[in-house]
Amino acid sequence: MEVNGNITLDKTKYFNTIVIRRFDETSTIFIFLNELQCWVNGINIMINNGLTSYFAMWSNNDVGVPPFFANAPASKMYNNNIESTYGAQSGSNANALIIKNIPLTSIHEIQAIVLYNRKVEVTSRVLGLLIELYNSTTDPDLTEVFANTNVITTNVASYRYNFPSISTYTGSFATTDSTTLIISNNVALTEEANVISFPTELTGEVWGGDLSVEGDLTAENLIVDSTNVITEITALQGRLDVEEPKTTALQTLTATHTTDIATNTNNISSLDVDLYTEQQKTTALQTLTAGHTTDLATNTANILTKQPLITSSTDL
Repeated sequence: MEVNGNITLDKTKYFNTIVIRRFDETSTIFIFLNELQCWVNGINIMINNGLTSYFAMWSNNDVGVPPFFANAPASKMYNNNIESTYGAQSGSNANALIIKNIPLTSIHEIQAIVLYNRKVEVTSRVLGLLIELYNSTTDPDLTEVFANTNVITTNVASYRYNFPSISTYTGSFATTDSTTLIISNNVALTEEANVISFPTELTGEVWGGDLSVEGDLTAENLIVDSTNVITEITALQGRLDVEEPKTTALQTLTATHTTDIATNTNNISSLDVDLYTEQQKTTALQTLTAGHTTDLATNTANILTKQPLITSSTDL
């Protein structure tokens, strides 16, 4: 099987919600963080995109609770400003920070998520946190995790979580806090994100001649150039459902006509023989008639010659 482009299977895992919460749901230690970045195609999609956010108890995560300080709301996590003092801070009545209305984005497209810790009095308040990605539109209760990070066990100033598309990042890596570049793994504590629902993609050419699949291969879309093969197959199936009865009727009609044609052929062959015989008779009759015509003309002339010589006393 040769693939000139990409075959993407089950490319349906799109997220629009990021949760930062305590793995130990009984813990009420403050969440005190500075900035969260989600990098896609070299751009931090967390800024200028109409996001909404709030602190909550994870067991009742659709109900927001106020921040500890009025000037430290959850929205400070994506204000594109890595403050030198404070960022977003929850009260002790919250163990989760939830950010929604992120532009619907495929997990496949994320390059990295970067989390900046608070810059003043960096304490153990970051320990025990993890990051999770959800689709709150299809999963309003936030029960199906698309991707997550390991629980934070080391207290540092910044964290970077690489996703499979980190290899597509073409920018340079920042050696200090940055709002325009992904921070270097030499500066941030860097780990691989745990992608739970990552689409399978075959890119380029599958060498060896064959692509073998044991079991089922399920694809909602199979794109060849700009054509969706699944859509084309569905359309063709509809046309086939219409044309198949016509084909069956035509086959039945053709079978009947085949028998009729064979019978007619035999009849025509017999008529050819009969016609040949009759034609010979007609030719002989025409020849005979032509001879008789001559004889009749001669006899008529002779009779007309003799007629005046015949009298009442002629011995016929």
